[in-house]
Amino acid sequence: MISFATSSVTDDEEDRRDIAGLLGGFVSFARWMTEEKPSSLPLGLELALQPNYLGSPKVVSGILQTVIVAALAFVKRETSFDSVWNTVWDL
Repeated sequence: MISFATSSVTDDEEDRRDIAGLLGGFVSFARWMTEEKPSSLPLGLELALQPNYLGSPKVVSGILQTVIVAALAFVKRETSFDSVWNTVWDL
């Protein structure tokens, strides 16, 4: 047997408003779920491509160079993965 929660509200009009509100919210959510949403990747790339988004080009290139040098050292077996990981997290 299915059991439903009971309400202490005795005003039928208030019950109708509550039910209409719940159904309206459900319909709005269902519409939102079926809408085509833009992918976050192109939006993120568009933002990241703005001038100086990441900061000074000199600073950014220095950080990238540090990461690339550490990664290449790992590929050449000159260092451990943990060392590369620590290099990245120490930036």
